[in-house]
Amino acid sequence: MDGRTARSVEAGQGVEDFLGGLRSQLKDRSFRPLPVRERMIPKAGGKLRRLGIATVTDRVVQASLKQVLEPIFEADLRPTDGPWAVVAPSLAVTGPEQWLRGN
Repeated sequence: MDGRTARSVEAGQGVEDFLGGLRSQLKDRSFRPLPVRERMIPKAGGKLRRLGIATVTDRVVQASLKQVLEPIFEADLRPTDGPWAVVAPSLAVTGPEQWLRGN
């Protein structure tokens, strides 16, 4: 949406200034993600599907949040829980197949 690339940030504003400004926006809660740019890409059989492309800034925020939150959630999981335990804790017991069938 904003037309910026990682290279343009690096060459223009500079990574340190970019991250410093982003850090300030996050701290003072003024950061607002931009709408995702959508492109239609072909699928097998001639159909199309939407592909959402986030801005560089939004991707940096998403990656940063993932780095912070992932260890917190993983610390609470048992080795047998699997990824469904985070999405819906009941799935860790019943399994995704039963949940999808509505049982």
